[in-house]
Amino acid sequence: LIRQQKEDISAAENKVAEKEKELADSIGRQQKLVSEKDEEIKSLKAELERRNAEDPIIPQDEIEKMMAEADEKAKATLKNQGFTARVVGDGETVISQYPLKGQNIPLDGVVILYTEKETSNKTATVPDLKGLSISSANERAVNAGFNLKISGASLDSEVVSYRQSIESGTQAEMGTTITVYFKTNQGVED
Repeated sequence: LIRQQKEDISAAENKVAEKEKELADSIGRQQKLVSEKDEEIKSLKAELERRNAEDPIIPQDEIEKMMAEADEKAKATLKNQGFTARVVGDGETVISQYPLKGQNIPLDGVVILYTEKETSNKTATVPDLKGLSISSANERAVNAGFNLKISGASLDSEVVSYRQSIESGTQAEMGTTITVYFKTNQGVED
């Protein structure tokens, strides 16, 4: 009977050891996944910071080419360069644009292409960009025809916008870049 109990105890200990090994392996796999996701997040943050710091300039030769292009071809050219184009007017060719040549705009920014003289320098109402995440503020700005420049808190934690360079409700030329300031929303009280 004692021998049987010793064998049962030994078998139970072996099962416990197997389960501990399975658990340790599972924890190791989970830690590896977490590490991989951390690296992916770091890479995405670095890319976002790089894009935000670049403020590319649309090359002058591209602007001159677009001025003679039909609006659809100009839109495709801008899209290939990482910008969004919004056509204002019913004409068939681009006669002017905003931002003007040599002005910086962020990647994924909006370029307004005017196809009629009467529509040049069209303005829009600046949206309220406060209290939003970076992606929500960018989406709201782009949908209203404006560009967004991010400033403020590090991207290491969740951030929320708290100030913008052009007040909401103001009329501004479409394509204008609005600087939006962000701060961490964790453990901060105003």
